[in-house]
Amino acid sequence: MQLINPNNSQIAIEGGSFRLYLENSRVAAGVIEKPFLVPALGQLVFKAQRTGDLIGGASLFHKLMHSNAQAIEYQLEVTLHESNRFIPIRLQRDGVVNLSDI
Repeated sequence: MQLINPNNSQIAIEGGSFRLYLENSRVAAGVIEKPFLVPALGQLVFKAQRTGDLIGGASLFHKLMHSNAQAIEYQLEVTLHESNRFIPIRLQRDGVVNLSDI
């Protein structure tokens, strides 16, 4: 994953978690285990451990088999725990993947 920091001070992340949904079916979830620093006015690519969701994957497969979808909607929810904050940072990204581009 990539995290962009638009602030003029670095962000110390202790860990976090995420969930990935395709067509409203949760297909993956995971954790960010290792602490890292996001530089001020910079960006950082970091790794996260993830597992697939068998039921969500089966649900997605069923939806795609019974439709003529040209695109797939996605939603990514990320929760980050910053070392200096009591309340976690919650991020959400929504979008569409055009299947003809793949």
